[in-house]
Amino acid sequence: MEHPFRSAAIGGFNKQDVLDFLEAQAKQTAQAQQELQGRLEESERQGESLRRELDEANRQLEAVRRALEEADQAREAILQKKSRQEYQLAQATLARALNRLRVKGGSGL
Repeated sequence: MEHPFRSAAIGGFNKQDVLDFLEAQAKQTAQAQQELQGRLEESERQGESLRRELDEANRQLEAVRRALEEADQAREAILQKKSRQEYQLAQATLARALNRLRVKGGSGL
């Protein structure tokens, strides 16, 4: 790592250069941490918003499923009623036909 330290006459680097460097690094680190914290908080807000949207979509999906099930049940009831009506109509038609046969058969004797 490159550093901006000047050499000291005795024992290493210029103390003020090292202190200035460390202070600048601390400021950069604090700034980066603040930025990352802000991004984290925004991500958490977005995540919570998406969770709420998902919950609402799931509630709507469940409501649609219930409505579809009710519609299927209503359709089945209508088909059963139609079948009963068709059966009753067929019975009435058969009874009329048998009646006509009896009337025709009885008048021929």
